[in-house]
Amino acid sequence: MNPVQSSLGEITLFGVVTLVFFSTNLLIIPRLLHTGGQIDWPLRAFLAAVVTLLATGWSAVVLALFGRYSLVGSSLLLLIIGGALVVYTQRLGANPKPGVRSDRYELGLAVLLIIAAVVYARPHEYLLGGSDAGSYINTAATTARTGAYLQASAWNRFLSEHADVALRAQPPHLRTHYLQFVGWYFDDNDPALVRPQFFPFHPVLLSVAMSLGGVQAGFWVTPLIGVLNIAALYFLARQLFGKPVALLAALLLTVTATQVFFARYPTTEPLTLLLLFTGFLAFQIMWDEPHAAPAWGMLGGATLGAAMLTRIDMPLVVVVLLAALALRGWLRRWSQAWSAFTLTFLFFLTQVVLVGWLVSWPYVWNVYYAVYSLATRLPWLVGSAGVGGVVLLVAAALLGAERFELHARRITASPVTRWGLALFVVGLSLYAYFLRPILEPPRLTTSWPSGAQFPILDGQNWVRLGWYLTPLGLALATTGLAMILVRERLIRLAVVVGIGVLTTIQYVHSILNTPYHIYAMRRYVPIVIPMLWMFAAYAIGALPRLPGRWTTPLVRSIVIALLVGGLIYQDRYVAPAQDFAGSLRQLNELQQQLQPGAILLFAEPTEALFADAFGAPLQAIFDHPIATIRTNTGADAQDEVTTAQQEQRITAFLEALIANAAAQGRPLQLLAVEPIPTIVREHLTLQPSSTYAFTTQMLMNTYDHFPSVTQTVHYGIEIYDVALTQTKQPNPDDVEIDIGAFDAAYVDGGFYGKEYIPGAPTMRWTQEAARLTAPLPTTTDDAQAWELQVRAMIYRPANVAPAEVLVKVDGQTVGAFVPEETWETYVFPMPTMPANDAGAVEIEFVTDTFVPAEVGLNNDQRRLGFLLDWIKIVPASSTSSH
Repeated sequence: MNPVQSSLGEITLFGVVTLVFFSTNLLIIPRLLHTGGQIDWPLRAFLAAVVTLLATGWSAVVLALFGRYSLVGSSLLLLIIGGALVVYTQRLGANPKPGVRSDRYELGLAVLLIIAAVVYARPHEYLLGGSDAGSYINTAATTARTGAYLQASAWNRFLSEHADVALRAQPPHLRTHYLQFVGWYFDDNDPALVRPQFFPFHPVLLSVAMSLGGVQAGFWVTPLIGVLNIAALYFLARQLFGKPVALLAALLLTVTATQVFFARYPTTEPLTLLLLFTGFLAFQIMWDEPHAAPAWGMLGGATLGAAMLTRIDMPLVVVVLLAALALRGWLRRWSQAWSAFTLTFLFFLTQVVLVGWLVSWPYVWNVYYAVYSLATRLPWLVGSAGVGGVVLLVAAALLGAERFELHARRITASPVTRWGLALFVVGLSLYAYFLRPILEPPRLTTSWPSGAQFPILDGQNWVRLGWYLTPLGLALATTGLAMILVRERLIRLAVVVGIGVLTTIQYVHSILNTPYHIYAMRRYVPIVIPMLWMFAAYAIGALPRLPGRWTTPLVRSIVIALLVGGLIYQDRYVAPAQDFAGSLRQLNELQQQLQPGAILLFAEPTEALFADAFGAPLQAIFDHPIATIRTNTGADAQDEVTTAQQEQRITAFLEALIANAAAQGRPLQLLAVEPIPTIVREHLTLQPSSTYAFTTQMLMNTYDHFPSVTQTVHYGIEIYDVALTQTKQPNPDDVEIDIGAFDAAYVDGGFYGKEYIPGAPTMRWTQEAARLTAPLPTTTDDAQAWELQVRAMIYRPANVAPAEVLVKVDGQTVGAFVPEETWETYVFPMPTMPANDAGAVEIEFVTDTFVPAEVGLNNDQRRLGFLLDWIKIVPASSTSSH
């Protein structure tokens, strides 16, 4: 059985209960929603699916936050919720609303849903940690395995006792002080407690899927929700602008590269879109129809509230919704539906506040500290918004409700207002596309924890959005919004369309994300892109009548063909991509090479992410305790006193770790892809166990162009058994170090990362001086002569002169060679070694380097020496130096 999967009995129970819950909703929806909206079978099925998803997720979240999540518990809560809905429906005594007959537009929607299901059914396998997507999956797996969202354990307490070595310290302005992995906060007050980074609704919903079908099932949640996104946009656009606009908007969203990519991506964006647009639909129906059924209010409040429990960046939506509720109350435009909406929405907002305060407070602090920092850099914007709000409140107080409403209707109906807003929208779009990239050039900042510099590219946000929507799409969206402002009733559209416009302005102004693509487009997926497609569809549908009976339909068809064709063309790299395909299979294969229940040790610099990438899933899925040693590589590491203190702390931690493993009766293993820090390998007795080549692919993220390159992701993982006693292992009779395969325990410095070329030997490029420490063979013969064998080559451009490589052993030059463009073995005599020597020797290679980018070879900026495959220390033969 999969480690996170529930038993067959629990799965069967939950499946039956969920099916009954869905079927019940399908039957009672016409009675629940007996007034308001057009209830046809497609909408009926869609709402039943959303309510089932919502109830499943909410019940699982409640249980997980109390540490009691299970499929049985979720089934019980679903039965209670379903029973309450049935009782409420019976007490309504309302007749079922007459069904509205579907037509060709709903048939078109069905076709789009089938297309979306086929296209989106290639989920990315973002299983490795160190990224948001991987953090969601691993949080979900942990919750499914343990039943708790927060993780408390004696192992966490042990790591906290050695936090300076075993954990990663965050910058001072962030909370908490320490992380184990990116996205996993160690509580400052309770050293045994670890808090996942994100709000719980989405990861716990993934947990439900994993409980049903294992980790693999978690990858399929967002593709399913991505299909429902198409229906959500259709039904909202249908309510706002009619069926033709709705179907066209749904078509455009279906084939947009961002929708294709993120429907396969296990983060919150598809779920947020589904919840928001379902909530907007319910809200708009209540806004349009004074006597809408209270169930519309419950649906809208629950879906919009659940969206707040899913994503943290929704304050603008909350403010607009609360302002709209306050306005309706003040104007006495109230009903039972609005009461139901308000109570349900506030119920969920209360949960959001409690979760933010008691569970995810480090996440809340860190996110809104960044928002605060941005606001302090834009005092004019904050001041203008504040002044505008005060002026509006004063005007409302002076005029009174009736006069305020009358003036508002007059102002919004005025051609001056309408055309002024339309011209403002067009001007803003033109400015953002043509002038802003010039006026706001890129600036550099530094990422954490990698310490790498990256550009801030907010000035190009609108242009880059056009990479995915096409320039034609942006032009049509701008035109459509302008036409809506001129032609439609603005008060009717103020809330839903207003949220779309304000959110677009918000994220086009500042994306609040690392701007590499396609990852950066996450910000636009839940609201901005579907809203823009709704505006674009409106523009196409509202083309002016041209001379001739077929002219207008022909022009409209040409525009649609050009736009859809452009979008499909932009899919050419995204649609075939399946990032990290095979990751789960390979992780299982890696797990099979590890000892059962082993404590896994990772030792690497603070800025490295190998421990985050593999430690998180090995702990989340297979319950391996993970120990990390974070070594400093910055300026502090050059200070002798600081270095000595750090080495003392590392030594103390290693001794405590060995004692802990022995006390638990667990084996201890070390995993590495890069050189093991000297202090670690000197203190531990390491026995090579096995290697695993973890290889997959992903669409390369880029800062300066549309993502179009598929890159290989390769980890040459070395596994070492760690002796729990300090017994010295005898050295081998012969020594062979396979560089790029099993070398982490020997390489000291001056080497680049392992090179991965399919079908080629394992290898590393050297720098100007490359050093490694090799164990000496055990010998009983003082007269035995030994030799050093080196297998090397170089890819040398024609305009780079051959460079000699000096070979030194313990500082003594033993020879030199000039690497060729084919693999050659070079042999050098070793200095005399005493009998029974079980020590080690330092081998150094010194050579001139070249930079491939400077000689026109490629974009590689590294200073390269030569390629090294392996070295051997063996008894001398008659072979002479090459």
